[in-house]
Amino acid sequence: MSEMLTANTFESFRVYSLDTNARLREALQLCDDVKRQRVPQAALEPIVEELNWSFGKDSAAKELADREIESLSKNLKGKGFSVELMVSHIRLILKLISQAYKEKLETLILAGFDHQSRKIEIRKLAGFYCSHLINLGYSRRHILSVVDDFFFSQDIQRIGRSTLSKFFREFDGKEKRFIVLAR
Repeated sequence: MSEMLTANTFESFRVYSLDTNARLREALQLCDDVKRQRVPQAALEPIVEELNWSFGKDSAAKELADREIESLSKNLKGKGFSVELMVSHIRLILKLISQAYKEKLETLILAGFDHQSRKIEIRKLAGFYCSHLINLGYSRRHILSVVDDFFFSQDIQRIGRSTLSKFFREFDGKEKRFIVLAR
């Protein structure tokens, strides 16, 4: 995670700017623009490709809404798909994954943590986790400082599930209201 959040990291190793939830919300906005005839329906093609890529990589989203994702992917394969049908699928998928997404990512990371053969999967999950935290409103700098505090500021003999679970609790993901007073 530290490597993914650092500004000078090679671009292909940086955290994704959008997680699956954010991609779905972006797709809904573009669908609305298509329905209002602000943009042509062809503008949805790159979004469809990006969603399919995200669904293919994001194990948490797949576990939370596998059937609906599969149904949406089937409907989007043909040319001239219905925007209304796409919107209804996306809303359902968002409803199914948005509340449990962070916890599912954490569960999957913990489940694969001890398995040496699942390093690539853990890296993907960590990427989606960081991206999700950023899209929830946490700054990269804050996430990186928590990572550094937990894993690099002290000598750690072994990082186990309890350390990771404690780390995950640092990010509650709840919306906060702030009052900013300025003079």
